[in-house]
Amino acid sequence: MALKTSDYFGIVASILLTIIPLPQFYHTFQLKSAKDLSTAYLIFQMIANLIFMIYGILIDDPYVISSNCLLIFE
Repeated sequence: MALKTSDYFGIVASILLTIIPLPQFYHTFQLKSAKDLSTAYLIFQMIANLIFMIYGILIDDPYVISSNCLLIFE
């Protein structure tokens, strides 16, 4: 079964959302405080939401598009 372009966007976004918390865990562990968020965490989160928004556009799913549009700017 050949993967479509939209499948690749979905796979990449899913992988990013799985690894996104890692910089935050490391940052929290190093500082021994969860007071602030890691910059890497915020950047990866925005990238993953942008990729999921593109995925939603490619599969023409308004729910995926709208939810990720909102999350990019949170």
